[in-house]
Amino acid sequence: METIDLIHNYPLPSNSTPELLESLALKIKSDPALSISYIPVEGLPSHREVAGRWLDVPPSRLGFGVSGHQLLTSLVLAFTKPGDAIACEEITYNGWLNITRHTQRKNVPVKSDEQGMLPASLDEAAKNQKLWGIFLMPSLHNPLCRIIPLERRLALIEVAKKHDLWIIDDDAYRFLNPSPPKSFAHLHPEKSFWIQSVTKPLFPGIKTALIAAPEACMPALTEALRATGHQPSPLTLPWVLDLLSSGKMDQIILDKQNEARKRQAIASEILKGLEFQTIPSSFHLWLKVPESWSPQGVGIVPGIRYFAGENTPPSAVRVALAGETLPKMEEGLKRIATQLFLK
Repeated sequence: METIDLIHNYPLPSNSTPELLESLALKIKSDPALSISYIPVEGLPSHREVAGRWLDVPPSRLGFGVSGHQLLTSLVLAFTKPGDAIACEEITYNGWLNITRHTQRKNVPVKSDEQGMLPASLDEAAKNQKLWGIFLMPSLHNPLCRIIPLERRLALIEVAKKHDLWIIDDDAYRFLNPSPPKSFAHLHPEKSFWIQSVTKPLFPGIKTALIAAPEACMPALTEALRATGHQPSPLTLPWVLDLLSSGKMDQIILDKQNEARKRQAIASEILKGLEFQTIPSSFHLWLKVPESWSPQGVGIVPGIRYFAGENTPPSAVRVALAGETLPKMEEGLKRIATQLFLK
């Protein structure tokens, strides 16, 4: 039996992909130097101007990378040292756990509810030990699909100010949230880092990501980006910025949100009767399963991969809805539902 991939969460190419790829080819053809030249690690002033308008952030606070992972790794290397403690939710992004494990930073799990990290629990954790800062995915959590509302964000900022904590706002899935609250970089710009990747709104081969940081942090961040990736992609960065400035990226994002809603509606029907959490425009869901359950013929991500806690890991799995064609996604979900109902 062929294994259906419900692990990977890169949204599949859309109907506009051929047109987009043609525009990228024309961009390179019109300026062949893109493929043989270097650009500064911090990008050109014109690059930062365009990105700044799209993110509503001063250009002096912006940097570029090839992926959200590179930006997170660069932040950790530039501003923390081995052994530093960073607060995160008990269930959090597995890529973050991988980065901190390999760089020997310590994650401090903090309790959360349906609105995200609990300010009182963060305050208690900061009283018990010295924390460098907080890692959050506030606009669409991976894997829990939670969204931290504005009031909770402001409460977390008050705790961060009290204990002099930095905030890492990893907004990889913000583009799927039709009305996200203001980022921490806008609410608390003095001590917040804000990461957005355009790989997921477009497709995996477009390796471009954006970061907003306090202006005083930019020199150290730039050197860390130089060490981890040397430069943003001279091929794709100018093209991505064209999409931002022309408004085409906004339409692409709307198309992705509509595709997510369609896939979520199908998933909700197939998984009816099972316990899961998501939002209508997410490309993944968090499914409760029996302990030690593993599906046959379907790839999923076990909940333990996201677990930063110290007690029993969750009996749940992340199911991605965007890594396969629609018919294959449906078949994969039916396999999961059949096996769970039989269980």
